[in-house]
Amino acid sequence: MDGGNYLTHLPPEIGKLEHLTYLVANKNELETLPLEIGNLQSIYEIDLFYNKLTYLPSEIGELKTLRNIGLQYNQLTSLPEEMAQLKELEFISIDSRLLENSSTKMILKNTGATVNHD
Repeated sequence: MDGGNYLTHLPPEIGKLEHLTYLVANKNELETLPLEIGNLQSIYEIDLFYNKLTYLPSEIGELKTLRNIGLQYNQLTSLPEEMAQLKELEFISIDSRLLENSSTKMILKNTGATVNHD
């Protein structure tokens, strides 16, 4: 998916794309992600910059192959604890205000990912 399409949601059927490796949904109007996002067992990169996400579903912690995730310029105030299970995560891009949250710091420490922030 390319960004800038004014998408307000991703359909639950996205979870059926078992061979999807790269998801780009930048510059849209996404407020949430479907729970089925956790079914993307081949995904290695997700870019969700410039959306209106207020939270991420806990199912994001099921993405065992995820290496990179871009979340900057959203409305997130925390990350789900389940993200600490993402042991393959190498790089995460988030808004610096998330680093003020102690649980977010612990999650990021447990993943060992390099953090990029604004």
